[in-house]
Formats: sequence, C-alpha cells, structure tokens
Amino acid sequence: MIHQRIGASLCALTLALATFAVPSVALAEADVATDEVIASAAAEEAAVVEEASPVEENASEAAAEEVATEPAEQGPEATTPEDEAAAPADAEAEAATEEPASEDSVSEEAAEPAEDEVQLEAAAEDATAKHADGWATEAVKGGKKGYVYYRDGAKLTGYQKIAGKNYYLDDETGLMVSAATHAVSGKLALFAEDGSRVTGTGWKSIGSTWYYLTGESVASTGWQKISGVWYYFDTATGIMKCNESFVADGARYVAQTSGACPANAWVKLGNAWYLTDASSACRFGWVEKGGTWYYLDTKTGVMKCNETFKVGNSTYVANASGACPVNGWVQIKNSWYLTNGYCAVRTGWAQSGSVWYYLDPKTGVMKSDTAFVVGGKTYVANASGACPANAWVKVGKDWYLTDSSCAARTGWALDGSTWYYLSPTKDKAGVQGKMQTGLIQSGGKSYFLTSSGAMAANRFVKLSDGTERYANADGSLGGVYRKDGVYYNPDGSRASGWIKDGSKWYYIDSNGKATTGWLKVSGTWYWFDSNGVMVTGERTINGKKEYFDDSGAWIDVESVRKAIVNAAYSQIGAAYTEANDYYEKDVAFNCSGFSYWCYKEAGYTVPRKQGYYSYYWNENNKEYSQMWWVEKRGNWTTNVANLNPGDLVFFSPINDKWHTGHVGVYVGGSQMIDAFPGYGVSKRSVYQSGFVGGGSPIF
Repeated sequence: MIHQRIGASLCALTLALATFAVPSVALAEADVATDEVIASAAAEEAAVVEEASPVEENASEAAAEEVATEPAEQGPEATTPEDEAAAPADAEAEAATEEPASEDSVSEEAAEPAEDEVQLEAAAEDATAKHADGWATEAVKGGKKGYVYYRDGAKLTGYQKIAGKNYYLDDETGLMVSAATHAVSGKLALFAEDGSRVTGTGWKSIGSTWYYLTGESVASTGWQKISGVWYYFDTATGIMKCNESFVADGARYVAQTSGACPANAWVKLGNAWYLTDASSACRFGWVEKGGTWYYLDTKTGVMKCNETFKVGNSTYVANASGACPVNGWVQIKNSWYLTNGYCAVRTGWAQSGSVWYYLDPKTGVMKSDTAFVVGGKTYVANASGACPANAWVKVGKDWYLTDSSCAARTGWALDGSTWYYLSPTKDKAGVQGKMQTGLIQSGGKSYFLTSSGAMAANRFVKLSDGTERYANADGSLGGVYRKDGVYYNPDGSRASGWIKDGSKWYYIDSNGKATTGWLKVSGTWYWFDSNGVMVTGERTINGKKEYFDDSGAWIDVESVRKAIVNAAYSQIGAAYTEANDYYEKDVAFNCSGFSYWCYKEAGYTVPRKQGYYSYYWNENNKEYSQMWWVEKRGNWTTNVANLNPGDLVFFSPINDKWHTGHVGVYVGGSQMIDAFPGYGVSKRSVYQSGFVGGGSPIF
C-alpha cells in the first residue's frame, strides 16, 4: 500500500513537471536514470527560444495563461531544479506486486500519509509554483504594477541584457525601469518607454520630457551650455527644466518653454514675469529698466503687476505692465491710486494739476462718486475723483454745493438768482449738505423746493395733500392758496383780483375762479387763455390778430397806426440834418431819427443806436437796425400793396462806403413821409430808387 502511494506521487510529480516546465528552465540529466519518462520529456522540451522585450508580449491575463502553457522562449542553459528528486528504482515493481487492501483492512493509523510521502507531495507543489521564464506583469508590494523578468524560474534584478537590449530591473521589486533614468555603475542611464536603454548622444525625448546624453550614453545633469544656450538638467533625474522656476546651488532660475535659461531677460511663465541677471539667476526687489521701476518678489522673483504691495512701511502699486510709475495715476480694477516721487502710494489730500483729490489714508484708494468726512467737514468727490470748489457735485442721486475750500455748504445757499437749501443734519456717517427738495421747515416758516432744488417764489406749489399753496417772494408759503381750482385767502375766504403765479398773471373773480377770455379792468382790456393766464404780445383771437403789450393791455392797432401817421404829417417841412443826434422836433431830422420820433409819439420805441441807420450790413450791427426788427417779427414784405399805414419802408444803401441805407414812414396810397437830403421832411412816392421792402416793427 505504501509503495502504491509512492508510485502515484511520482506520477503526479512527473506530470506536473511536464505540464509547468518554463521555457528558460530545461530539466538536466538526472543523477539517477530510473525515471526515463521524465528525462525524455525534459529533453524534448529543451529547445532555445529568443527572448523579447515586454512590450512585444501580451500583458493581459489571458495572454499570461497562454505563455504558461505555450512557452514563448527557452533559457540558454537547462538545469535541474535543486529541489527535484529522482524516483526510487524499485517503486514501480512494488506497486505492481502489492495487493490492494480492502477498505475494512485499512487502519486509522494507515490512513495518515507516511513522512516520505508528505515530502514528495511538497516537492511536487514547489515544482508547480515555479514561474514561466520571460516577461510578466506583476503587482508588487505597495500595489505598484509593472513588468518583471523571470529566468530559470527566478525574478531578475539589476542591469540585465535581454534579447540584445539592456534593461534595468529594480533591485528590490524587479520592476522594469521605463521612461526614466537610473544609475548604472555610478552613471545616469536613460531608459525608453519600452524599458530598453537609450543610446547615443544629444537631445533625447521621452514623451514631453527632454534629456541630453553625452558620451557613453550618459544623461547630463546640472548646468549645460548647448549651442550657446544654457540649460539645467535635474541632478537626480537628468530631466531638462522647462517652463518653470527652480532653485539650483542656492539661487533661483527660470527656464522657458524651450528649456533655455536666458541672461538679462524678461521670462514669462504662465501669467508670471521674471527678470534674470547676467548669470541667468532671478533678480529680486526693486529694479529699474529703461527709466521704469519694477518690483520683483523677494522670495519668488515674480514681478508685481496689477496690484498693491507693501515694502517696509510704504505701500506701492504696479500697473498691468508691472511698471511702478513716479508721480502717476495707476488703476487697479475699479480703484485709482496716485504715486509720489518714490513710486509710493500717496494718501490724504493731493493736488494733481489744478484739481484736488482725496486718497484714503489707509489704502490710498482715490475717493470718487462719494461724500466723505475729513476733520468734521463734508467733502464730495465726483465720478472722476475731483473735489471741485464752488461747484455742484452729484453723488448717486444726491446733489451737493461746495464752497471755495471744496467743503459741502449747508443751510440756505444762493446760486445765481436761485435759492437752495442744503441739509445741515448729519447722517450716520457724519455727512451733511445734501440738497433738499419738497416741503421743508426753516426758521419757523414753510418753504417748497422744486425737484431741481430751487426754492419756489411768487407762484403756487402743489403739496402732497393736493393743496396748492402760494410761495411768496421770499419763498415762504402763505397768503392765497388754491384747492380744486378755487383761490382762498389765508383766513379761508375766497380770494379775488390780480394774482401772480411765477411769471403768470391771473385775475380771480368773486367766486374765487380764474377769469378766461376778454376782461376790462380799470378801463383797459385784457385777454386770458383757457387756463386763466393773461396773454402778452401777438395772439390770434377768433381768427383775428390782436396785440397786447408787456403789461397785458390790449393794443388798439388802428389807433396806434393813426397816431404814427399823424406824427409823420405833423413834421412835414422840417429840415434834414446829417447830425447823429437823430432828431430835433420841429427843426430837423435824419431818416432814422424821423421814424424813431414818429413811433415814440405813438407810445412805442423802435430800437436804434446813435451812429447807425435803418439798414444793417452785417451780423454785428443788425440788432440796432429798424429793418432787422421788422424782419424779426415776420412782417417783412416787398409788395407795396401789402403795406399798412404806419409801417416802415426801406431802401438800399445810397452810400456804398458807409452802407447807411434809408427809411421812411408809410402813410398809404403808395406814399411815404421821410427826411431826405435836399428835401427835408416831405411826402413822396415809395417808388424811389432802391426800394427793398417794409413792414411793422411792432405789430
């Protein structure tokens, strides 16, 4: 029974060795030749197969099983595993002659395996665990996964030549080194992505990483000058520094995207700028270049830009280009700063040109579009930051009026001919001087300020309760008030008579209502429009042109025209004079003096300046011309048939040197009365040489 078990174990061992034989592990000739089957199988499998790199093999699980059953390579030397033992010579005979024991005859003791049987089974298991030779993918301690290489069932480590290529397998884990450098005999070797050593000299890249190989295919480290350009290679890995800032030999340097480390140059990495010196090292602190100052961080060497920063006890500011200007304005986002002669940020009051600005005493930020308090006084800065003197300044929705010191005024303030009220009350921030609108109380009286802030005077103002109160000449509300179109006295009785509302006049009847249409007051006719406002000047009423003087009194045009014509007739026979004194009643007149006198007698003034006559010859003197006033009123006509008695008629200049022209008074029937040299004051036809037109200067 014992012999049978030993024979069975040897058979199992033989099958295991035949099944799991590794290509690089061939069975050697056994010391004992009793097992010819094992020796024969080993001899048949002992062919040598060329070894390949791991990237040429399939690293998947299925491929790994395939490699185990169908070896891809055979080791150059076939050896017998040290733990493999030959089967005893008489084991097979004993197994054949021994009678099988019945189940009942086997004792519990016999059921336990013998000591030599356990050893043989252990040997068979060890032989089965041997790994196939060649490349394999493994996960080692720490979970790291990569390629390893087995030879003779053992994992190789160190510098190895496999299939004609050199590899480096980690000394501890056996993992293949790839896409990296590794020290070999004290020299830094470079290994490609497939793990094979990179040979040759010059620039070599693996992916986006660059190396430079010198003689004996050794990777350069430290500073190297290549084709006149300095580069730096990591002292541990040989990787070229590029697009980064780094420290070497205690100094900081910057490498461009190309890896170059330029001297005396600006270098940009991402959004950061650096400046190098003659040795290619980064510069730090204050640097002056081309008349412009820059500041480079004392730790990183990065140029300050578009920011404020502290150096010592002073604050400085660098614009978007990194420049730190002297006595200049710098904008950072939405904030403005002003620098002094040393590039430091100014604070407090600062004058730039003729304009005053206020810079925050802590941050240096210019005040703008705000009201602020300094020394207990309120100041205001407009949107540009200017703090003007004697000016209106708008901040948000609020208006302020400043005095000569740029401080906001308070209380009543007269600007031009208009009064404003600027609140003396301080808000939570201590600000005062906001222009007030609406109904206010001051000195025990009520006032109304319009939406523009102007104090209302001599007019009705409408309050929030719908009541319209009258603002007196001093702005105080009182006297007559109006409600629902009815005028009342302060005591509540209905008002009547003349009432002025601003520049408008009304006449209130006994019912307290404003009169409309025609109204005769104290012998004078007036006309009021549909709103009750008294009219002045020319108006078309019921299809007829009517005229009212500045007081609103109606003008009887026909009576006025008759008065002008009568005045002209009264001076026929008077002499003509060239004197600039344009008339002397019953004695002598010049032409424009005569027309002026006729209108004056009728109660109207026709503008005229001494030394000028009726006709104008340029824009500078036209307002002194009687002819221009006719044109201005729109009454000019060149057709004699359209003239009315009392109109003025004009003639072209009779003296080209002085361009004086001529004027007369039209009296109807194509006749005029004028003062003319050689004729004096006489009645003549308007069809004289040079007639240009005429019309009324007042109607």
